[in-house]
Amino acid sequence: MNFFFHGASVTQQAGVSSYFEMLKERVNGAHDLSKKGYGGCHLDDAGFVNLHSDISSEIDVCILEWNTTGLERFDHEKLRYMVGFLMEKNIAPIFLILAKFDNITNPRPCDLQVLDFCSEYNILCLDYRGKIDPAIHLRDGVHTNEIGAKVYADSLYLDLFCKIDFFESYAPRAFDYKNFFIDSHRDLIIDAPEGARVVIEFDSVSENPQIILEVVVGPYSPLVDANSLQRICFWDRWCHYERPSFKAISLGVQVVNVVAKFNLNVLSDVIDYSDCAREFSFDGEKILKIRSVHGIGCSIRNISLN
Repeated sequence: MNFFFHGASVTQQAGVSSYFEMLKERVNGAHDLSKKGYGGCHLDDAGFVNLHSDISSEIDVCILEWNTTGLERFDHEKLRYMVGFLMEKNIAPIFLILAKFDNITNPRPCDLQVLDFCSEYNILCLDYRGKIDPAIHLRDGVHTNEIGAKVYADSLYLDLFCKIDFFESYAPRAFDYKNFFIDSHRDLIIDAPEGARVVIEFDSVSENPQIILEVVVGPYSPLVDANSLQRICFWDRWCHYERPSFKAISLGVQVVNVVAKFNLNVLSDVIDYSDCAREFSFDGEKILKIRSVHGIGCSIRNISLN
């Protein structure tokens, strides 16, 4: 069978502290294992918008590991859509809830959301919060050290690969879900410096459309004024190094069939770097680096840099 792990930074981990690498070694070719991890991202942005392109026709089982991010509660329509999409492709969905320093004994809202959803629709949920002692198994409150990775890998081996016959009769209940309209514009190179404006012209095809931006973030990442509706900081505490990231932004439109423009103004405002995971400062020019734009509930007509 072909197992695909789709999740956040704990799934993305590599080397001796990776539960996935340990599990793959333990399975030793008896089954195909692959993964796609998005560090610093969430189910509502990277997880939701990339699942289509990440999934291949060879996959039999998809393990969704998105409960370790800072997002307290998932967009429930996006959650349902992702699972419904997998089931339409005859891919068995499984949720994997891993431990964080703050959810061992007190489940977070997203944990309860997934547990309730899985219970309602007979979806397998592997809840491993109780298997972890943060002081022993986690290096920073969420990412595993080598000991913690082994705990997860051993548990997954027992729960999945020692019970492989389970999948012959595994049948989550079908349910209705919202069919999102997604218009993706990939392979962009838009580097907007301080004072520049990125203009996105769109046509809304459903209420409350969004855009999801794929960006490259790093020490230079700026604060952005989003159409005078909100100020979004693209810098975060891991931006002492460069990496891909995703941001979901509401376009502020409540009606359909409206052609409008959405402005992203790159600001020169000072950013508080005191939350950085490393000692850090930056006094160069800030740049917003956009690599893809995904319209959710809207058709994107044009993207320009002014």
